Amino acid sequence: MTKWQAFLNSLSTPGGNLFLLVWCVLLLLVLVVILIFAHPKDAALVTVVSTTFSGFAGALLQAFKGRSSDVPPTNSTVSTSTDSHVETKS
Repeated sequence: MTKWQAFLNSLSTPGGNLFLLVWCVLLLLVLVVILIFAHPKDAALVTVVSTTFSGFAGALLQAFKGRSSDVPPTNSTVSTSTDSHVETKS
């Protein structure tokens, strides 16, 4: 039971999530190819599965791209301005 729990814990890491996403994309790719050759005239079924595959593939590419917020741009300048307004009573 501890090995199973360790496996499940490893899937909850970013690498495990990427592993699951890769397998889902590969599985959907196989499904798309099988559906295209088995039912070439059933356009609705092929469209639904192809759209699902496209969504998963897009998520996979986004995961491979990484987050841009981790590394600050090298040629950027950060400027801040503050407005202060002070009222005086006379």
